Amino acid sequence: MNPFFSTYNTPFETVPFQQIKLEHYEPAFLEGIKQGEQEVQDIINNPEEPTFQNTIVALERSGRLLGKVSNVFFNLLSAETNDEMDELANKIQPLLSEHYNNIGLNEQLFLRIKAVYDAKPALNAEDQRLLEKTYKEAKKEDLNRNREEIAQLLKDAIVLHYYYRKGCIEGALTDDPDVKKAVEILNNPAEYNRILGK
Repeated sequence: MNPFFSTYNTPFETVPFQQIKLEHYEPAFLEGIKQGEQEVQDIINNPEEPTFQNTIVALERSGRLLGKVSNVFFNLLSAETNDEMDELANKIQPLLSEHYNNIGLNEQLFLRIKAVYDAKPALNAEDQRLLEKTYKEAKKEDLNRNREEIAQLLKDAIVLHYYYRKGCIEGALTDDPDVKKAVEILNNPAEYNRILGK
């Protein structure tokens, strides 16, 4: 039996390291990712108006299994790693990155978090800190999600500004009588040589 799939039957629910084997980690990681994705989807699909309880608290409580196995695995990996642990870490880390990116960049989830934050619910100090922390992290991910679009808009604005200035300069030069006269002289070799005294 995989120890990660049940409550630890130990004093104070301490990690039963002697019962955990290498083959227990990957199934627990995969199941943790699956559960985490479903928990977030349940938050998004909740037909009720976003509230502190059904959005912020629900998100905070999600991913328990994934957190459980991650804490054990990565602490052991840093303390007493071996080739098998390293190989598993290389296999699991891309999956974890994709999982957390999918959550952080989920626009529907961000909108629910923002709705709760904008509603300014009456909360105690601890809950208020949790709300602000969750919103700050979600807002940061929202900026990352739109980074490419923002960069393109800035690029377009710079290009338009450049060509606008360039057009103004060209227009001013085209209409300047001194510039017109100079162009006429340059296009008339005889007059140009006469002025130079050739």
